[in-house]
Amino acid sequence: GFLAGREVAAMATPKGKSFYHLYLDARNRKWSKVVQRLHQLTSEECRHSLCYQSRGGYTIMHQAALSAGREVIEILLSLPGGQKSLSFRTIKDLKGAPRKLLPVDLAKELRKDKQTLKMLTPSESEEKTKD
Repeated sequence: GFLAGREVAAMATPKGKSFYHLYLDARNRKWSKVVQRLHQLTSEECRHSLCYQSRGGYTIMHQAALSAGREVIEILLSLPGGQKSLSFRTIKDLKGAPRKLLPVDLAKELRKDKQTLKMLTPSESEEKTKD
């Protein structure tokens, strides 16, 4: 029916509004909302959401590295696209300088604890696939 057609249209644009809004919620540190929303998505939508990059190249995982606790990072990593999103690089840093930063790089700059850094470090296989 009517809804199905609209859903198909939304799926045709993986970087559609919903992914952007979810990213904005992450940027605004609304982590419980982000986690709740991700759990409601299909695995395909979840993958798109976690791999969505802002104009600066930031993903939800970059935002998590900046402001989320370990529990949230752990949840994100367990979701489809979570591990993959660890190997996405920014186009510029937070000050607007051109720098290609992984989520773990941001966490290092903020001097996050070793356990968090370990969680955010991409596995070898992920690093190779995203070059």
